[in-house]
Amino acid sequence: MPRLSAAWRSLLIAGLTMTVQNGALLTFPVVYVALLEEFRWGRGEAAGIYSVATLMIGLGGPLTGFLLDRFGPRRLFVGGALVTAGGMAATTMARSLSHFYLTYGILTGIGNSALTSTPNMVVVSKWFPRGTGRAIAIADIGTGLGVILIVPAAQWLILRLGWRMALFTLAAFLLLVLVPANWEQRLPEVGEADGPNSVGGPPLGPTGRDWTLRSAVASPRFWWLVLARFCSGLAFQMMNVHLVAYVVGAGYGKMTAASTMGAVSMVSMLGRYLVGLASDRLGRAMALTLAYTSTTLGILALMSLATLGPVALFAFALCYGLSQGSSGIVVAARAADLFQGGSFGRIYGWMSVTNGIGEGLGAWLGGAVYDRTGSYQAAFGSAILALAIGAASIWLTYAKAAPVEVSRRA
Repeated sequence: MPRLSAAWRSLLIAGLTMTVQNGALLTFPVVYVALLEEFRWGRGEAAGIYSVATLMIGLGGPLTGFLLDRFGPRRLFVGGALVTAGGMAATTMARSLSHFYLTYGILTGIGNSALTSTPNMVVVSKWFPRGTGRAIAIADIGTGLGVILIVPAAQWLILRLGWRMALFTLAAFLLLVLVPANWEQRLPEVGEADGPNSVGGPPLGPTGRDWTLRSAVASPRFWWLVLARFCSGLAFQMMNVHLVAYVVGAGYGKMTAASTMGAVSMVSMLGRYLVGLASDRLGRAMALTLAYTSTTLGILALMSLATLGPVALFAFALCYGLSQGSSGIVVAARAADLFQGGSFGRIYGWMSVTNGIGEGLGAWLGGAVYDRTGSYQAAFGSAILALAIGAASIWLTYAKAAPVEVSRRA
């Protein structure tokens, strides 16, 4: 049996990391319902816990990128797993809203910043300079798999053991899986990523320039990608965080709501691969436009849950699932097209700051709109608007720009 290549080992480790990290992080929607029942907080207040976490994930992007470029993925991912598990364990002792903001919001958010798709996609893009979109998509399948496996399990644990013991169990699981796995993770040495390790497809390559952070920030394309990340974070996290509460509020059971999230992620495993394939075959902008069209149809179906019933849940799981994760795949591939080089980790880390800001705003905004109006309809409508802006932004990265002369010293 042929030995697995170093490139594919790295890709599988990245996929496993995103499986566990994203699955554990997205247990918050089911924990969120338990917190509302126990503490009787407003939905905006409770959702703010997750908003702080996603904000810290985004703000930690530049530091994560710097540490990745400077020390490599092993130290970064192992350290992130230790901090994340510690934050989750500390949350089980929380008794006040401020304690939740400190432990789950700040501490867990900082740890997750080192484990998210952002640094993992940077690692994968360096191992697979050809067929980048497809390689990133294969690794990103893990984010969907994590929700399928972990979120329903977390809901089962919450119903039987309570949310505190469920969260502690997840913390231990994350630590036991991610530390030994990432002990083997590394970046390719010079020339190691070339040749048969590639997933395939035509060479995409950088723009022929070894970009620094300073030169990238001076490019308008950097800022269009920043806007695309912000819009994606706002739209998708608004839906993800409030999905379970919305479905339960419509009269469905908690396991039905959690299973809907699991179904979305099951479909997303196929969707992520198709988006990555379309990104390499049809171009980044067209792939994202098609994905966001599917997302919009899914949101519209969910907004019609009261009239369509279970059919709406099926349509939402299908259309939304096919596009979930599309922005991370396409924007990462487009960023690699434009800015690959020795500073790519830092460049993409800074680019991802606004994704965390958008996610935090989306999670909070969904709850705040509900508290004010008694409905999620206006919030879900704003998610559709954000998707339209994000799709326009990716197209604008192809617009001709005047050359920018910037010092090559970062």
